[in-house]
Amino acid sequence: MPPAFAQSDSLPSGELAIMLSPQHLLLRGYHLEVESKPKRLRNQGILLSARLYAGSTRFADQFTKRQEEPQDFSRVKGLGAELQHRFYLPHLFRHSAAHHYLAYGVSYHHFKIGFEKEGWVQDLEADGLRYYQYRYSNFTETINRLGAIVLFGTQQRYFSARILTDGSIGIGYNHSSTTSTFHYLRFDRNLIDYGYSGFYFFLGFKVGVILR
Repeated sequence: MPPAFAQSDSLPSGELAIMLSPQHLLLRGYHLEVESKPKRLRNQGILLSARLYAGSTRFADQFTKRQEEPQDFSRVKGLGAELQHRFYLPHLFRHSAAHHYLAYGVSYHHFKIGFEKEGWVQDLEADGLRYYQYRYSNFTETINRLGAIVLFGTQQRYFSARILTDGSIGIGYNHSSTTSTFHYLRFDRNLIDYGYSGFYFFLGFKVGVILR
């Protein structure tokens, strides 16, 4: 007979946890997340995610036509944040020690991606006029991305309930506004690209520590 797990009608109130999101390291993203379960919000949580991006774009490049182009030494720098509101479901799967939740969230990201490429540039000549020339130069693509997401997730605790894992699936939508000094946009090719706009399926995993 499988063991039964007692689960109360409410989660521990006043809990504070800090988590990391390892899968985003592939896109050179460093996500630090803090979740609070305020005492005044029964079975609810507020999660704030601060995000820093710095490094090569080669992982994202592998899933686009950029992979077939000569190395352009593209590098991303960026900042972002996400705010989530979570509703925990203590009555769901009563014979499980996990905590399940529904959540919705909004996010904002700002990226600057620099790369070397052969393209059109303006050069100031001796006569004081600017002329277009086609040559190798440094270009920058600037992306401002707004997003929204809905999730179903599960938290599991280990080691005297101090360590936790958080897995979630969901559907999101991104809208990106992009400008580039190159003659066309390069980083909006698919759903894992930095400047993607449209719906996407989300599968996430986090690991964290409960601080109190």
